[in-house]
Amino acid sequence: MRDFLDWFGNTQWVVKIPLILVASMIILGALGFGASLLSGLGSEQNTGYNVEYNVTGTSKRAIITYTNEKGWTDKLETSVPWRWKSPAGAPAGTSLYISAQARDSGLIKVEIIVDGKVWKEQENFGPFVMATASGYAGDK
Repeated sequence: MRDFLDWFGNTQWVVKIPLILVASMIILGALGFGASLLSGLGSEQNTGYNVEYNVTGTSKRAIITYTNEKGWTDKLETSVPWRWKSPAGAPAGTSLYISAQARDSGLIKVEIIVDGKVWKEQENFGPFVMATASGYAGDK
């Protein structure tokens, strides 16, 4: 390290200025690149397809299982009708799934709505019936 400082101290300013400029540009470029990487962390961006799940019918309650915005499976028992909308878009190829089992007798219907249009749906009628819809975002 001492050799470098001796060389740098003995070098003329004509050589030092370009070296300082190049070093400054490298440091500033690295800082800017790092800041752009960090700015995307933790932010939920709406990418891909807008996804909603709907459960309707004459049944009063249902057990609903669906894939959430993180790709995990959530399960709950709730009243019908029920609606869920993903807070972040689903990239192409994301698994989309919903099933609803009626807790009484009646009609139960599930829908997967992608970009505002019914994409997949199924309905069933009877006591304790189940309806299921699934696919991958971006499939026809």
